[in-house]
Amino acid sequence: VDLREEFRRRLTQESAERNILFLYGPAGMGKSTLARALARVAAEAGAWVTWCDELQPSPLHAMVKMANDLTAAGAALTHFREQYARWYYLQWQMDKDPYALLGWPALSARLTRYFPFRPAGSPSDIAHVLADFVAGQQERPLRYLGRLLESPEDRRLIQFPLQALREAFIQDVNALAQEAPVLLILDSLDSRPAPFLEWLQAMLDPGNGLSPRVWMVLCSA
Repeated sequence: VDLREEFRRRLTQESAERNILFLYGPAGMGKSTLARALARVAAEAGAWVTWCDELQPSPLHAMVKMANDLTAAGAALTHFREQYARWYYLQWQMDKDPYALLGWPALSARLTRYFPFRPAGSPSDIAHVLADFVAGQQERPLRYLGRLLESPEDRRLIQFPLQALREAFIQDVNALAQEAPVLLILDSLDSRPAPFLEWLQAMLDPGNGLSPRVWMVLCSA
């Protein structure tokens, strides 16, 4: 069976099952080459295609890169881009606030390690950072956030940024999948840090509602 032709057939076939293709093997075996061949097949079949690799080490790096790829191809990931812009603005606003509680700049600087352009980490990483901070400031951070951010959506975006942005990304990708299949290729998973793998596990969780028309090709040694 020609793998590319079988992939083309399944890509355009309606299915209620999750579509995940895992390419596994030692370095140099040709996983990335095969993934590129599948990307060409998908593009020729009219699918939306995007790719990320070890150059996007964090979850948000990966989502931003894939969103930019899809936008360049003509897609409109409106919700994700709006949520990302809103999170960036809120983070900037809190950094500049002269009435911010003592220690917020230090917390912001520590979070920055986990985010691109203004940071992204895993829920567990951010929870550890927040736990350390809250231990020193007790309930002041939550009171401060409550005063500064009147919207529950804004508070959630600041407290749980990765979860909120992941949900926005899935919402937009699912909307694209109603027009045509979507192929997300994630290469070099063996070189990714734990936060990225936690994000990927959350993406693959059936409870998160990723459409069956969203294909994922996962490459790992």
